[in-house]
Amino acid sequence: MKDDILDKIDDYLLGKMSESDKNAFEKEMAEDEELATDVAIQKMQHRAWQLAERDNLRSEMTEWKKEKTTELTVASTTESKESGAKVVSMSRRIYQLAAAAAVLLVIGFAANWAFFSVPSDGDIARQFYEEPSFGTKGEGSGTPLDDAIQLIEKQNYVDAIKILETINDSSVNVQRLFLLSHCYFKKADYASSIAALKTVQTTTTDPLSIQQAEWKIVLIKLTAGQKDDEFKTALKKIANDSTHTYQVKAMEMSKALKL
Repeated sequence: MKDDILDKIDDYLLGKMSESDKNAFEKEMAEDEELATDVAIQKMQHRAWQLAERDNLRSEMTEWKKEKTTELTVASTTESKESGAKVVSMSRRIYQLAAAAAVLLVIGFAANWAFFSVPSDGDIARQFYEEPSFGTKGEGSGTPLDDAIQLIEKQNYVDAIKILETINDSSVNVQRLFLLSHCYFKKADYASSIAALKTVQTTTTDPLSIQQAEWKIVLIKLTAGQKDDEFKTALKKIANDSTHTYQVKAMEMSKALKL
């Protein structure tokens, strides 16, 4: 695997990609089984790396990564003319280190169940949930929307809701509803959060906003433990829609939930 691909996968796993690059990469993974496998392997290596750091084994893992990415190849085991020592092939060395990492993972699993535990539905939902785009940082413009945004940034959702509920400006209504939904979500008032998103679906003709509302409803219902027929139908609809902005994520979620 080339270094540029490794770096690209690292950027994806570490959340360093822009939203557009992330969506493009996820679409590429959905179409390229080999790439998806490489990502899965590298994700496991990241976990092994975290465990190695916890157990003061960083030097060994550093050597593993160095050997994994080097372009040196050794055709076979040969005898050293000077010392008589054997030079172990690169593939064999990587295999040994990978096996050692696998043992570490098994030990880590037994000792640290929470670190490697199977994610809950809530964990999966939070993995996909995205903070709303504020569009403005409320830097003294004096509008009610800016005041609400400042409160949200301070995690004062109660007062933010009070302001958002009073705004009657059609030009910011969709953004207001998304922010309102987010505030209710943070307060675990999932019914009100979903209601705000359903209002988005009925009050705008913007396809992207409608798709975003559809996807967020799925996430909120999963967080609330509502894996009912409505949830499954909505998730399946998004996953089967090649024109939907969140198709790839819906497919990933379906796979994670084994639906």
